[in-house]
Amino acid sequence: MPVAAEIASMLDALDAPAMLIRPEDMTVAAVNEAFVQAYGRFSFEGKLCWEALHRARACPESGLACPLRRAGGVRTFTVQQKIFGSARVTELAVSSRAVLTADGRVLYWLETLRSRSDEFEPFRRGTVGVSAAHRRLMQALEEAASDDGPYLITGEPGVGKELYARTVHENSARASGPFVVACGLQLTSKAARGILCGGREGPGLFERAQSGTLFIDGIDAASPAALDILLSVLETGMAPCKGSREQPASVRIAASARAPGEGHPIWAAFLNRIIHVPALRERLEDVPVLAKFFVEGIAPVKSRSITQEAVDSLMQYDWPGNMRELREVLINAAKAVHAGAITSAALPLPQRGAAQSGPGAGAIVPLDEAIDRYFIWAVEHFHGPRSELAEKLGISERTLYRLYAKSRKRLAAPSGKPDAKEKKDER
Repeated sequence: MPVAAEIASMLDALDAPAMLIRPEDMTVAAVNEAFVQAYGRFSFEGKLCWEALHRARACPESGLACPLRRAGGVRTFTVQQKIFGSARVTELAVSSRAVLTADGRVLYWLETLRSRSDEFEPFRRGTVGVSAAHRRLMQALEEAASDDGPYLITGEPGVGKELYARTVHENSARASGPFVVACGLQLTSKAARGILCGGREGPGLFERAQSGTLFIDGIDAASPAALDILLSVLETGMAPCKGSREQPASVRIAASARAPGEGHPIWAAFLNRIIHVPALRERLEDVPVLAKFFVEGIAPVKSRSITQEAVDSLMQYDWPGNMRELREVLINAAKAVHAGAITSAALPLPQRGAAQSGPGAGAIVPLDEAIDRYFIWAVEHFHGPRSELAEKLGISERTLYRLYAKSRKRLAAPSGKPDAKEKKDER
């Protein structure tokens, strides 16, 4: 039964994430907009309160205090809890307050969540938008989060496939488990077994991802040997380990690719759950909200804004690098203006439909960053064997895998610049 409009309105007036919980069964009656912003635009109503906080089990079973069980006859109560995200653990103060009827009966429990550091780690991390395509995508992510089968996320480079896989994980029953990322390029015929199953260098990815999600980024670049191991785990639930032994693998396998592949049986395992992320140029109405979201998150947080004129300029660009390119452009623009509002003058972008000669064309960036962009672009757009690409680039195939992983890591970092140790390693 939906809550009264007046109660819903008062709930939205709270600036901290909050939810109303029915005392009779501990299900969620409503959440406010701040809760949605912090924990994802999913349907929380009707879920148990601990499910809405992305937990696999009830709070006491997770070793956490339950404010409703602790409250007893007390009308207000506060406990310390934790929210598990892929990036970090957020320490929370959870306050419970009784919402009473005129005769003193508890109608709802109002739970308000405040971060002890006054900073939330949003589960959405860029999963914002207003377009119909975005709504369809969020529905597909919610459906994937509701089961435990393998899934494949497809789309162009830069659309945020890993981001959306994290969103599925953090809204699933495995949210309190690890989210482990593997690069498909590194899963060569020789290296696959050691990386996935472990060996002399330590535990493999299956062991590290136990009770969580193993995400293969660019599974279409993985070797057939790696695909054979992944398929075997999907079919048997057992992972090979040292020697000829096997051990149970409670791991959800997810992957990304530009498009569904063929020629190996593992692709059939993904057929029931393929999530396609549309290119940013196909949903330009999401650019303004994404731009404001990224600008607000640039350190120091909430110290900058973006003018409407600048947003209009962003809308006139095709974004061949998708969401990744939008974020990089805004970070570089923020560096140019130092503080205050980002204007169109800080956005050196060509007009919509202008020809692009390569990755990041039209934006002047530091040379190290340009090299990283070109390297990633070459790897993700070359359709021949990796050995042939390595030969064209004048490096060994092993160096190709190592540099690709480092370039991805550097561009994902806030500054986009390599540190001194990484630069020394590449000499």
